[in-house]
Amino acid sequence: MAEITPAELPDNRTAATTPQVQRGVRFWGVFASLCVLAFISALDVSIIATSLPKITADIGGGSQFVWIANCFVISSTVLQPLFGQIADIFGRRYPLALSIIVFALGSGIGGGSHNVGMLIAGCTIQGVGAGGIYVLIDIGFPKLEAL
Repeated sequence: MAEITPAELPDNRTAATTPQVQRGVRFWGVFASLCVLAFISALDVSIIATSLPKITADIGGGSQFVWIANCFVISSTVLQPLFGQIADIFGRRYPLALSIIVFALGSGIGGGSHNVGMLIAGCTIQGVGAGGIYVLIDIGFPKLEAL
């Protein structure tokens, strides 16, 4: 039996054997868009947490502050496996577009809320969209190599 040296293994490539891939404008545009989506989704969690005292002072609901802060995180976490399965069935583009629309709708409801129940509903809807964004960005990035 012949012994295989590390140089013969396919994972042991050098700079000379690795092909250089030229990425076009489309690749960098999609990559920048995904980065902005990830940033906006992550930023929303921290905005609610830091502005919660002012929000509860303006619209009331000091006793429900736990739900205001956590409904976004819970709803985004619970639906991530579902978005992964939807992406397997329909591809990644349309579920990501739907997630962005749901996130924007929840942002509008939460931003225009005049009571605590409406704010919790808006944050929950926004969390559903953010959960789709989180998982579809991670699933979709390997597909970006084909652009």
